[in-house]
This record gives sequence, structure tokens and C-alpha cells, in this order.
Amino acid sequence: MSFDSISDSFEKVIEATKGVVLAMDTLTQKTTTGQYDQIFALSQQYINESFATLWKNRIATMPEIASLKVKNILGHIDAEIGPPTIIVDISPSDNMSFVLFTINCLSGTFILKDVDTG
Repeated sequence: MSFDSISDSFEKVIEATKGVVLAMDTLTQKTTTGQYDQIFALSQQYINESFATLWKNRIATMPEIASLKVKNILGHIDAEIGPPTIIVDISPSDNMSFVLFTINCLSGTFILKDVDTG
């Protein structure tokens, strides 16, 4: 593949992504060509597989990270946690995209107390 064809492909990607809005809480950014000359992309599947591998390796040396125990006035959580995952939602129709980070509970209990009745 020649430099010219790579450059042409890059220009097509830049043109296709102009005006895409990324929203995160109150921070909104628009994509522009700016000073960047490279694009680095990872798939949702690759990221989730990497989280799973990292989780497996960390559980071997730090088993405490797989346990979530929280107790307060509102109730308590006692759960076994699995590797986190992401969900990437790209909606070309409205030019809005988001990434959802999920913490996965494999098993456990979640008890929420009724504050009014105890």
C-alpha cells in the first residue's frame, strides 16, 4: 500500500467523522483534523477480551479485587465481581456515540433498606 493511498484513506476517514459529537457528562467535544495525523482504533471485542485477560491475571495475585462488600445506612452489597466490560454504541443516524463501562456481578446479594421504615 503506497503512502498516497494511505493518505487518501485517512482523508476519507477525517471527512466522514467531521461533526461527530462526543458527549461525556457536561463535556462536549467535536472532532476536527487539528494537528493529528494518525488514527488508533480498538474494537469493543478486543477491549473486553483484554479486560478478561487482565482480570484473570490479577485475580491470581490479588483475589480481593473480585469481592465487593459495602454496608451503609441504605443497605449492603456482598458480591463476586467479574471482569468489567464496555459497550460502544455508535448511532450514525444522529451522530451521537457513547461508551458504557459496566461492572459485572457474577453472584451475590444486594439489599436496599427502606429508609422510612427501616
